[in-house]
Amino acid sequence: MSSAAPRVSRWRRLWAVVLSISPGAGHVLLGRWWRGAVWLGVLLGMQALLPLLGFPGFVLMLGVFVGAAVDAARLPPRARGVPKVGWVLLGLVCFWTVSGVVGLTTRRMLAEPFRVPSASMQPTLYIGDQFYTDKTVGSPLRWRTVERGDVIVFEAPPQPEQQFVMRAVALAGDAVRVRSGRLHLGGRPVEWKPLGGCEGLGLAPEGMDESCRRYEETLGERPHEMLLNEDPGSWSFNFPSERVRCPRGMEEREDGCVVPAGHVFVLGDNRDNALDSRVWGPLPLENVTAVARFIHFSWMPEGGVRWERLGTRVR
Repeated sequence: MSSAAPRVSRWRRLWAVVLSISPGAGHVLLGRWWRGAVWLGVLLGMQALLPLLGFPGFVLMLGVFVGAAVDAARLPPRARGVPKVGWVLLGLVCFWTVSGVVGLTTRRMLAEPFRVPSASMQPTLYIGDQFYTDKTVGSPLRWRTVERGDVIVFEAPPQPEQQFVMRAVALAGDAVRVRSGRLHLGGRPVEWKPLGGCEGLGLAPEGMDESCRRYEETLGERPHEMLLNEDPGSWSFNFPSERVRCPRGMEEREDGCVVPAGHVFVLGDNRDNALDSRVWGPLPLENVTAVARFIHFSWMPEGGVRWERLGTRVR
């Protein structure tokens, strides 16, 4: 006759489910080491592939957490029964060490979440938006170069200890000029079209809707929305001008300020509420850490989730 299957106490089973908040850790508690390693590998693989998979990959990654918890709740222990507490603690220490090292490496080199702290990129990004980034443009990999129109995360020269997010509008060799709020590259205006006012967008700060106008600006074949404050005297209307000359490091020509080699020129999409390359100059490419890919969560400053923004691709 076959012997009865080993039993698991109610508390150990409960803790196995709770520990599955780190997929695979609950399986260690049941002595199913290799099965736990598989769950951990799937999670780390999904995280590494986020730049390619986008928001569907993020949803699948959340499914890994749920699947690991359900598996831990139903899985029988190993044939010899559950391991003793000492072996469990040792296994968890090893498990979390490996998970932490690989997870941090993945976040540093491939994909990392970022939270929007300011209104400089409205309406593309709102205060409270949380998005995942593709870090292959940054150090140490630099598998691809920054492209015109990319929304990038970077360390600004005036505050290198802090990260900012803005749009790369011009590359090395481009001559940049802004006239009446319209961006010009190489002496030619960038394609744009008016979209109307900003009423009902929930922009910050409050009250900016009255003089705010939306435009669709196209860089290459990549359209995006941007905002202008059309009150008289808005400083972004002319750059460079007699009052605002070309920043240090940029050659001044008749068709604008030239971006030097190894740099990009960044602007906020909320043009009159952004301290960008018009103020502190061109951005060294070595300061670029990532490119924004998709919004995975959005929390309003006054409270509440912006459900309609979940899964939005940053463009």
